[in-house]
Amino acid sequence: MDNANKKDVLLIARNDSDKEKIYLILNEIFPNENMNVPDPYYGGSEGFQIVYECLIYLVIALPIVFNLLF
Repeated sequence: MDNANKKDVLLIARNDSDKEKIYLILNEIFPNENMNVPDPYYGGSEGFQIVYECLIYLVIALPIVFNLLF
């Protein structure tokens, strides 16, 4: 998700509780940097691979970081 999509989703959130659940997923590995997931359509055939690798890294790293913190 990028900031534009986040803004749109926040507009349709039902309440503050829902709004608290909306965040940029890359903040999980780059806290408070508010980085967008790259748009694969603008990166040619490599764009999809870059996004895939980025999200796979996140899925692998997140449980490790979570276990270290808790």
